[in-house]
Amino acid sequence: MIQMNDKLIYWVWLNLRLKPGDCTLSKLLQVHPDPERIYSATREEYLAILSEKCKETEALCDKDLTYAERVIAYCKKHEIGILCYDDAAYPAKLREIKAPPAVLYWCGTVPDFEKLPMLSVVGTRKMTDYGKEVAYRIAGDLALGGAAIVSGMALGVDSVALAAGIAAQMPTVAVLGSGIDVIYPYEHARLYERIKKTGWIVSEYPPGTPPEAKNFPRRNRIISALSDAVLVVEGSERSGALITAEYALEQNKPLFTVPGRVDCINSGASLLLLHSGATAVGAATDLFHHWRILGGKAFRFFETEHIDLKKMNAHLRQLGVSKQKVSYAELFPKRKEKVIPKLESDAPSCRIIPGYEDLVRSLPEGEFSPEDIKGVDPSRLNSGLTMLMLGNLVTPLPGGKFRRNY
Repeated sequence: MIQMNDKLIYWVWLNLRLKPGDCTLSKLLQVHPDPERIYSATREEYLAILSEKCKETEALCDKDLTYAERVIAYCKKHEIGILCYDDAAYPAKLREIKAPPAVLYWCGTVPDFEKLPMLSVVGTRKMTDYGKEVAYRIAGDLALGGAAIVSGMALGVDSVALAAGIAAQMPTVAVLGSGIDVIYPYEHARLYERIKKTGWIVSEYPPGTPPEAKNFPRRNRIISALSDAVLVVEGSERSGALITAEYALEQNKPLFTVPGRVDCINSGASLLLLHSGATAVGAATDLFHHWRILGGKAFRFFETEHIDLKKMNAHLRQLGVSKQKVSYAELFPKRKEKVIPKLESDAPSCRIIPGYEDLVRSLPEGEFSPEDIKGVDPSRLNSGLTMLMLGNLVTPLPGGKFRRNY
């Protein structure tokens, strides 16, 4: 029997009013820890807490609870759990991030996050045979050692890692970028049902939410937050896995990556992460030795020297995770000349980190504070400066200041 919070209506109302991934909830809770008090606040009270430009202010002034009541009724009917921010079972790690969800919609069994080591394994949808085998082997060895595998149930690496966790008979956690009742991709219906029986499926999006592209980058902060460490297996320089890696850095999570062929597009993400300070791993034992955050959590050591590829592929087909690889030939498009943009400083030794060219160009010379940086989205500053520090482009100084190294 799924228990419901006595302030559930107000938490769900908040979930429906606020944009996922936004810091508005944290700001509101700092002043009004009770959701009912947030609900009853006036426009003037909201404006005193939030910026006048905050788009959520108007939404919060809408006190209609009808939609929230319908969502709760639907969840009760379909045995979907709703975990509220103030519930004891709500993951403590999620409360620590800048933009925690007001509620989590879930099915399956909520893991014991305090006792169970959690590892995120993410990567490209278009994996190679190498990526598939490595993801399955490392995730499986970690699960055999007692870790729960966390991922996004997407095509490719994500689903293979979850399947490996299932094969090791350990709980797995799938974080969706759609409503909890919307299976995406649909080919993973069997995988979804299997995780529902033995693991935990969770989403911050209300039931019925379609899998829109904007949902997945926001979802990635939850994948990282639930985990003790993040492992990236294959991806291009623009891979969504890098978004999860950014959140891992922002949330001070250990970050690992599997090296790949230097001339393969799918190695772009790993090469970038290695340049930025991530730890290279080729087997589960590499990760065991570096995973300091585990602390006193009990862990056994496993390393598979050889994997039975026929049995692996048979297991993946059984779960509907089979037609999600590409050959190396497909990963080598016609060669195109890459034009590397010039920095304003024209420093030949300065390496541009893809995705942060605007930040690199906007840094003042010499010592500066984050407030001195103009023309960059404030929400990207913290993660951006972290990436530049790891790339040795800036040096942190006392008093929250930085020095540009180029």
